[in-house]
Amino acid sequence: MTRTLEKAAKEKGVDIKFSHRALRLIADPQTRRILGVKVKIKEKEERNFMAKKAVILATGGFGRNPELVAEFGPTFVDWLPTMAHGHLGDGLKMALEQGAATAHIGRAVSGSFAVDVESKSGIMDFVGYAGGLFVNVNGKRFSDEGMRLKFYGMVSEEGMKQPGHVWFAIIDDKMKNSTLRPEMMHKAKPVQTDTIEELAKKMGIDPAGLKATVEKYNHDLDTLGYDSEFDRRTQEGCEGKPIKLDKPPYYGYKCTGATSSFKGGIKISTKMQVVNQYGEVIPGLYAAGELTGGLWGNDSTYLPCTMVTVSMTFGRLAAKNAVKESSW
Repeated sequence: MTRTLEKAAKEKGVDIKFSHRALRLIADPQTRRILGVKVKIKEKEERNFMAKKAVILATGGFGRNPELVAEFGPTFVDWLPTMAHGHLGDGLKMALEQGAATAHIGRAVSGSFAVDVESKSGIMDFVGYAGGLFVNVNGKRFSDEGMRLKFYGMVSEEGMKQPGHVWFAIIDDKMKNSTLRPEMMHKAKPVQTDTIEELAKKMGIDPAGLKATVEKYNHDLDTLGYDSEFDRRTQEGCEGKPIKLDKPPYYGYKCTGATSSFKGGIKISTKMQVVNQYGEVIPGLYAAGELTGGLWGNDSTYLPCTMVTVSMTFGRLAAKNAVKESSW
């Protein structure tokens, strides 16, 4: 999708400049109207770019900036960032310097999918969706792996409360070859053994604890048809039935929590204009995408799979309104 947009932009004569990092906004000292941006080229030369009508900030979130994460989401400092490397909070800092207000930035940071510790890739939640179990170093489960009542970010939050901020996703051979979606594992490679006890020893899990957990889980499914500890009644979401973990060989992934996108940021009007703490528009300044806040509300969850549509819709609205501005 990005390649398609890039191609269309170039065909319309848009000059996309790489290795140009925006540093600060340039404002008229009398009117406070935004006139352009100061940039650093290839980490060396600084240069000013003046806008004909307006500046649109579309710099993404601040997930790759540890200081900002510590300020607005301190409980997520130890989480692994998986968003684009340009998400350094530059747009947020530039807008704040000009007096921009924020919306729900105190809830900006939220948990996302879990990832494999070694490869820093893969979506470990799909091991749970395949019917697998999540356990800590003591071999104890901590959540319904099918996520019937909680979205994956909240399960990751429970996982990050486990010793060492890690946990383990365990499946058996029938799951690996039937219900697991291998394309979701990316570069993650599991540890493989013929017994549960061997798997525990190789991965640093308490063997007796893991064996007892698996035996209880399988016994529940045999006698009750569901998991009695965390009330797991489905394989994935609201679909399917839980699957016994009983066919060797067994496979395990070491997991940790990851962040992928942030949900709070700069406050904007319905025209995508950046506004200050008094609700007044900062002249000549627009914002779109993950940099902005206010769409999901001040809650701990959000509607998944909406980041792309939000970015494209907000970006289109920002551009349509920005070109209507009079030349400064």
